[in-house]
Amino acid sequence: MIGWLAGVWLLWTSDRWTRGQKLAGTLAWPLGYAAALVSDYVLFNPLWVSLLVANLITIGILVVLAMTARPGRSSAVRSAPAGAQPVASGNS
Repeated sequence: MIGWLAGVWLLWTSDRWTRGQKLAGTLAWPLGYAAALVSDYVLFNPLWVSLLVANLITIGILVVLAMTARPGRSSAVRSAPAGAQPVASGNS
């Protein structure tokens, strides 16, 4: 639970995701857990089927999010300020 909370905090403080993606990422684990409960108590499936359904839903949501992510701030190419002089290296 603590790991999920830390992940949600990192997700919502990042600029890499849209609001909809953040909401989907926040709900990925609870939705997978809810699917396991429904599968277990309503459909009376064996435990391994419930766990398989929960994991497939969670992994599916996370894969879609990872494939549609925007580049973050750290991947931006940083250019020198206008009028800056190049710094000579001591290797020449």
